[in-house]
Amino acid sequence: MNKKQIAGILISLLFIYVAFRDIDIEEFSLAIAKADYVWILPAMAAMVLSFWLRGYRWKYILNPVQEVSVRSAFSATMIGYMANNILPFRIGDLVRLVVISKYSGIKKAAALGSVFIERMLDMVMALAIFGTALILFPKFPDWVSAAGYGALIIFSVLLLFTFYGRNHPNFLVKLNNFATKRFSEKVRVRGEEIVRSFSAGLKAVHNIKQLLWVLLLSLILWTVNISWVWFTLEVFDFNLPLSASLLVLIFILFAVSIPSAPGYIGTFHGFVIASLVFMGIDSNAARASAVVMHATNYIPVTVMGLYFLWRGNITLKSATKSSYENGMD
Repeated sequence: MNKKQIAGILISLLFIYVAFRDIDIEEFSLAIAKADYVWILPAMAAMVLSFWLRGYRWKYILNPVQEVSVRSAFSATMIGYMANNILPFRIGDLVRLVVISKYSGIKKAAALGSVFIERMLDMVMALAIFGTALILFPKFPDWVSAAGYGALIIFSVLLLFTFYGRNHPNFLVKLNNFATKRFSEKVRVRGEEIVRSFSAGLKAVHNIKQLLWVLLLSLILWTVNISWVWFTLEVFDFNLPLSASLLVLIFILFAVSIPSAPGYIGTFHGFVIASLVFMGIDSNAARASAVVMHATNYIPVTVMGLYFLWRGNITLKSATKSSYENGMD
């Protein structure tokens, strides 16, 4: 276990302690007992649908580079997110690149460009949700607003870098040459191969029609994510408006951006509890809701990821070993 793993576990333990240190077990148990678990089914269905939409969107982004099936993209997506749930280092994206490469033969470096596009699209949606939440909840804590505006600045820089690198691959090559000048010629050449494949992957969305379509898919995907939050809130009959789901989702986005133990344990719970308490929900009921909400994400993703791993005749050990050792072959 290295320093990063230890740091992630310590951060999770800290969040668990802060979130549950003054828990009233009786009130917590009562909230769990009175919950209406019928809402768990649509919550889990929404979670699975959101990942299917991720797979479908990824297939569409990948197709200009190489044709892949929806099933392959969905399977690789589930395996990758399952890896995030049970393995350290958040290597899920690398694992799904290994898996999609095995399924379709696409170069991992080219597929990496598509993952970068996905992140840009998700950032657009997250910032749109954040902006809407700022309007609906003007009394946001100052640190939340500051973090959101900071994310907007970082996103703008990454967006400019993406578009420039997409149209000027030689710029990325020069960056690679500068970064690898202290290393061997083999490292420099390998790096150049990777950045050129990465640049090719960025060209997957090459016209306005494709851009509008992937934006629409992203909008549908994040609408489903909002519905997942709403369904899980209905489990406890908080009588919160639909807009409250936006606020909870914003806090979840902060939670998953912080280093933690696998599965975002602790950070997820802490931020969900904070968002619900901010809206006036009893802290013990908020804790119960956080536990259930995490379960509706963690359980279906992990089970389905392991299932697709088995169906694809892939071992987690081989996928992770390839992620660590082979990089972007």
